[in-house]
This record gives sequence, C-alpha cells and structure tokens, in this order.
Amino acid sequence: MSAQVVKVLAALDVGGTTMGYSYKDLRDYTKEVQFPEWGPHKGNKTRSCVLLTPNRLFHSLGYEVEWKFAELQKTGESPAWFYCQNVKRILTDKQDYVKCHNRQTVPVMEILTSILHYFSSHLLDTCREGPEDDSVGPHNVRWVINLPSKSRDNIVALLTVAATKAGIDRSTLYFIPEVDSILAVARNLHTEKSENANDQKWCLCDIGGEKKFIKNSNFNLNACFSKVHNDQISYMQQNYL
Repeated sequence: MSAQVVKVLAALDVGGTTMGYSYKDLRDYTKEVQFPEWGPHKGNKTRSCVLLTPNRLFHSLGYEVEWKFAELQKTGESPAWFYCQNVKRILTDKQDYVKCHNRQTVPVMEILTSILHYFSSHLLDTCREGPEDDSVGPHNVRWVINLPSKSRDNIVALLTVAATKAGIDRSTLYFIPEVDSILAVARNLHTEKSENANDQKWCLCDIGGEKKFIKNSNFNLNACFSKVHNDQISYMQQNYL
C-alpha cells in the first residue's frame, strides 16, 4: 500500500516549439513548484523534437537533438536518422504515422512512448535524492497531461497506451484540456488578486511558437469557466480533471 502513496505531482505540456514538465514534491510542502532547467539558457522547457537512431531506437530529445542532428548533417549521416519536429502535431493530426526529416515515417505510438519514457525517467532521477525509505517510484507520481484544444479524437486512448509502454501505470495518468487549464489559472488569479468584484475586464493570452491568441474583453469569468466545463463534460473520460 505504501508504494501507492502520491509523493510527486507532475504536469506535462507538449507544444509545437517547446515542451517540458513541472512538478511539486509533496514530501516537502515548503517547496514551490519546480521546473527542470534545459539548454544553454536554462529555460523551463526544451525543444519540441525527438531523434531516433537508424534502427529506430530512441537517441535524444530536445536541445540534444538539435546539437546531434547538426553534427550528423555535417558528416552526411543525417538521412539515416529519424528526426521528428513539432511534437504537438502528433496530438492534433489524425495520422497514425509521423513524417520525419528524412522523409520516412515512424508510428506515432513510438514517438509518444519515447517522449513519455524520457520525461518520466528524468523526473524520477530528479526526485530520487533523499532518504532511501522515502524514495520515489513510478507509482508515487501522478501525471497531468495538458491536451491541445484541437486534439485528435483518440488522444486519451493513444497517450494511455503509450504511457503504459513507457512504464507509467495508467491509473497515475490524468488529462486536462488546455482551455480548462488556462481558465482555471485565470479564475484563481481573479479570486486571489481582484480588489474590485465588479472589475470583469480580462486579457487572456496564449503565446505559442506558431500561433498567438489574445482575448481582451468584458466577461464574467466564473460563468465562462462553467460554460466551458459543461460543454466539454461529455468529452471528458474517466481520468480527466
């Protein structure tokens, strides 16, 4: 039973340009939410790309992919490797295969499994510091995955299977549509920081690598949140938040 104790809560976001995760170590409630540092500038996300070897084995993810692939291009070896960019498109396209830089295709399941296995292993390595009797295993982590607003119809089933292949128990997975996550944060800010209950003017910005969305208008935030939740309730499945 103790092996099922939730010790870490992690949230994964996969974008078209960058991707990454944050986590909260529940073994120490005094700690804030943590973001791993990636790349030369130590940002809180890494590049949205994956590299597989000529034998289609996972090689690297993120910034390491760009560095390695640049070397392969210089030596002329790059056509034999499978370089996949813009991982978010896998979550929105309906295709079962993704076209790589070498014009060959790889099953979507292989790419998603590689990504989930990488981030899960990275998180466990990060959280393993501490006393042996309070170590963190896969069953001690709850993953919340942010889903794009225009996700493919079978996205939950696809990610669940990929997670299982990556060594993540399906019972530890939760999903939330990104529009709900944005409105939840906005609702929190409204509750905590609004000094005037009648001030309902908000500017919601979603600035991604390829598209930017800005909404600046008067609206009732609580009513908006409830409407989105009710409209999507039939789409949510067992482990949706």
